[in-house]
Amino acid sequence: AALVSAVANAGDFERAKALFDEAVARTSGPVDEQLLQAFLSACARAGEPEHAEHAYAQHTSTTGRRTGFLLSAVMNALARAGSLEPAERLHEQAVAAGASPTVGLLNALLLACRTTGRAERALDLVESARAKHAIRPDNHTLKLLLDVCVPASLLDRALAVCSRAAEQGLQFDALTVNSLIRACLRNGRLDCAFRYYDAARARGAARPNLRMLSQLSRRCFDASVAAGTEGDKSLWMERGLQLYEEANALIAERAPLRYPERRLRGQDQSRRSAIRGGADGRKMPQLAECAEL
Repeated sequence: AALVSAVANAGDFERAKALFDEAVARTSGPVDEQLLQAFLSACARAGEPEHAEHAYAQHTSTTGRRTGFLLSAVMNALARAGSLEPAERLHEQAVAAGASPTVGLLNALLLACRTTGRAERALDLVESARAKHAIRPDNHTLKLLLDVCVPASLLDRALAVCSRAAEQGLQFDALTVNSLIRACLRNGRLDCAFRYYDAARARGAARPNLRMLSQLSRRCFDASVAAGTEGDKSLWMERGLQLYEEANALIAERAPLRYPERRLRGQDQSRRSAIRGGADGRKMPQLAECAEL
C-alpha cells in the first residue's frame, strides 16, 4: 500500500496500477483494504475513475461489504473526474445495502457537482440529505456549495443553507468565512460581506487571510469614492483604514515565522555582509546562496 501511494504521488499511475494488479494476482482471497484504499486514492489523483469503480466493484462482489472509508475513496475518485451519476449510483446502492449516509459522502457528491457546475443538483442533494437522513452540513459542505452556487447566480440559496447551519450550531472556520466574504464581494454585496467578517471577529475567530483583507479594504475605498453623502464616505474610508491596519498587523505576526532570525557566524556572516552591499569588494552571492540564508 505504501509503495502504491509513493509511486502514485510521484505521478506514475501506470506503475501504481501495475503494482496493485500484481498484488491482487498474488492474493487468493479479498484484496487488503489498505492496499485498495491506496489504489483508489491513486485513481482519484490521476483522474482514472473507471479503474477506481472497477476495483471497488470487484472488492464488494468478493466480500459482500461496502466499507465506509472505501466507499468514500471511490466516490472521491469519481467526484474529481466529474462523474456525478456513477457516484450517486454507488451511494444509493450502499445506502440500500445498509451503509450509513454521512456528511463525508455528501461532500463527495458535492465535489462532483462543483466539478461539473451542477449548482441546482448540489442544493437538491443537501436538502435531500437533511430531509431523509438528518445530515447536517459541515464547513467543507458549505465551501463546496458556495463554490458551485456563486457562478450560477444562486448565492441567496447557498447563504440560506449557511444560515441554517449556523442556527444549528456550526461554527464557521476561517476558510468558510473567507468563502462567504469572497462570494458576497463577487456579487457586489459589501454589507453582507462585512456581516460575516464582523461576526467572525466578534466570536474571536481567526482573521481572514491577507488576500481577503486586501479585497475588503479595496472595496471599502471604492465605496467611499462612490458614496453619496459625507457620512457614508467617512464610514467606508474608516473601515478601509481599519482593514489596512489589520493587514499590517497580520504581516507583522507572520514575518518571524517566514523569516526566522538566525545567528550567522563565520562564513554565513561573511555572506550576509556581501549581500548587504559587497562592501568587502567580493562578488555578490548567487541566488542559491541567498536562499541558504
